[in-house]
Amino acid sequence: MDGWVMSPALFERSTQRLREWLSRFHQEHPLRPGQEIGDARTFLVETGLTEPALAEALLTHLVGDGSIVRESTAVRLPEHRASTHGREDADRLVAAVRQAEPTPPSVKGLIAAGFAPELIRAACAEYRLIRISPDIVVTPEFEAKAEAIVATGARPPGMTVSAFREALGTSRKYALPILEYFDAKGVTKRQGDVRLLRRGGQ
Repeated sequence: MDGWVMSPALFERSTQRLREWLSRFHQEHPLRPGQEIGDARTFLVETGLTEPALAEALLTHLVGDGSIVRESTAVRLPEHRASTHGREDADRLVAAVRQAEPTPPSVKGLIAAGFAPELIRAACAEYRLIRISPDIVVTPEFEAKAEAIVATGARPPGMTVSAFREALGTSRKYALPILEYFDAKGVTKRQGDVRLLRRGGQ
């Protein structure tokens, strides 16, 4: 284990404690992908391992043998799968956004309506919703419609925010963040007061 030697008893005890700790976390936060690796390292140190480097070595070993799974900065049990599919609250969330388009409720509004921030993040992670800006989410269908409008309208001499807003049937409150999202995504580029296509025609 990266140069570390651990007694079988300590190894088994630490592994079991970690699994139980992760299991509780998954039960309490079913929509999160896992626990932060730093928190897992701290947990191991506080519950029996004296060195952070030893805790890191154990985590690396457990990931290597498939006892736990590491994805980016999170660790989880192999059997845990964060998913909004089949959840009635997630279905209601997506429906609330879809039914209000082209002027969907803000993220703050969705939270005020009772939808948990964790649920909104999970729906976006699964591409059931798309986060256009910190306070705007839309459905993939609406994003595709907006991109189709841009694809036909943002050819030279370019598309203004006003023209995009009218074509999409929404307000500037939504039109401008969507265009900025397309800029960041590489679909369009801003040139003065208009947007031009970056790909597929420019």
